[in-house]
Amino acid sequence: MRSMWLCLLPLLLCTSFEDCRADPPPPPPPPSSLGWRSSPPSASSGSSLCTLARVDASTPEGVRRFWNAHVKGERPAVLINARSGPKSERYTRSFDEFLRRIERNAMLKEHGQAVITLSTANSYSHDKRKVTLEEYIKQALDHAAEKRVNGTHTGRAEELRGNETYLWFGDHDDASDGRRLRKMIDTYEHSMPEAMQIPGTTFKRDVALSFGIGGVGTGVPWHTHGAGFSECFSGRKRWFFQPPDDPPVWDPDATTAQWLATATAQKHSRWMECVLHPGEIVYFPSEWHHATLNLDEVIHISAFVNGGWAATSAKATAARERGLRIMASRRAAAGQEL
Repeated sequence: MRSMWLCLLPLLLCTSFEDCRADPPPPPPPPSSLGWRSSPPSASSGSSLCTLARVDASTPEGVRRFWNAHVKGERPAVLINARSGPKSERYTRSFDEFLRRIERNAMLKEHGQAVITLSTANSYSHDKRKVTLEEYIKQALDHAAEKRVNGTHTGRAEELRGNETYLWFGDHDDASDGRRLRKMIDTYEHSMPEAMQIPGTTFKRDVALSFGIGGVGTGVPWHTHGAGFSECFSGRKRWFFQPPDDPPVWDPDATTAQWLATATAQKHSRWMECVLHPGEIVYFPSEWHHATLNLDEVIHISAFVNGGWAATSAKATAARERGLRIMASRRAAAGQEL
């Protein structure tokens, strides 16, 4: 009898089934970083913290649960094990080919002299700059990694701000070998996990893929846009979220690292967050405020969804309008903290 009560005790302490259900274990790390740099985990990086729901997408039931609770419910989530389970030969062949193409040495060999378009890493990404991919990798990424190794990447205001920092994300068709880059991205399209194929959407019509490479300590500060997914293949990316009607207070031209280091970030620390590891996928609902910070050299693809359940809803639009009013009030109250 005593042993039976000991078995039931954990259930009696839960307030709901959701409270009792254990998070699924994270997938094992990939055997290789694909040649891109990684940094040792640190307590300040938040690499072990995740306040978002983590959904096991390895089964059809898990995928349906994600669609109903998060896509329909307009709540961010992290999908794990999305590439587990039996897959078609074409799927496996396409994904293996994609991973081969995004290795550091392969990117330099096949696309090193391609002229790519960089965007400023501030909230609105107004300015553009054209460089070769080799220049971007060996100057911007290597410089960021060197600062991290030497302990000089602190996020202080005297460092380059977001409107002075450039990242490669999207604008593939503008590259000098855009057709070859598009072929690389097409290999990913043929291996998109089921959880990303939202009912009611047609890929060619409703989904836009953007490939990106970001250096250690870089990222994009708070911004909003339509719904979508982001899958990480190498490196860790820290994501921050706040609902549409609960906007953060931030300087649009500061980097995420600079924002995080400010008193404003601590004063208004109501965000949800999670560090995305290789093999994981984050879902961002329409109009949710979010920011990112790369803890390593990060290779990722985002899929922006414009149709089906992920279309901007009346609920999201109304929340966004409330958020704009709240944002103006908070910025006025924060004054010089911005």
